[in-house]
Amino acid sequence: DYFTLIDFIYEELPSGTYKFRVRADGDGTKYRDSEWSAMSPEFQYTEPKSQLTAPDEDSFEWRKGENGYFAAWAASGETGAGYHEVHWYYRDAVTGRLKRTGGAFDIPIEDAYEEARLHDGILEEHGAVPYYFKVRVIPSDMTQYRISEWSGFSEALDTQTVTDRVNQELDDL
Repeated sequence: DYFTLIDFIYEELPSGTYKFRVRADGDGTKYRDSEWSAMSPEFQYTEPKSQLTAPDEDSFEWRKGENGYFAAWAASGETGAGYHEVHWYYRDAVTGRLKRTGGAFDIPIEDAYEEARLHDGILEEHGAVPYYFKVRVIPSDMTQYRISEWSGFSEALDTQTVTDRVNQELDDL
């Protein structure tokens, strides 16, 4: 099978024998993608026994910043934790179900508290509905640690309340 590096890390492939090849992605304007390299020799991957722990959703909060809304959570400080992955969800107005609408990958763990900006495009696409996030921890060394399970969901970011307040302020002008 063919996997990208991100697939290999994020899909938690089982122990086994693997090969790889690489290519450079062009910018789509000035440069084309390079040709694929030759296939590597086989290498043996052994899935590590140690698994990282997902962030505690009790630490989750939404923050309003100058440039939008940010999901924030406490980093565990766990040895081997190198990055976070965040997935965004919205509550579908018709079905009432949570639907995934993107994510942010490879957020380096640099502080005791981490955050990721909810992209404007998501808000524009889905409108004033409740938004949620969940997080998992990616190891800095995939030969020593497995990726964490997903955390539970955050509380909702109620964008309808914000929209109603802004509309009222505009009406009051």
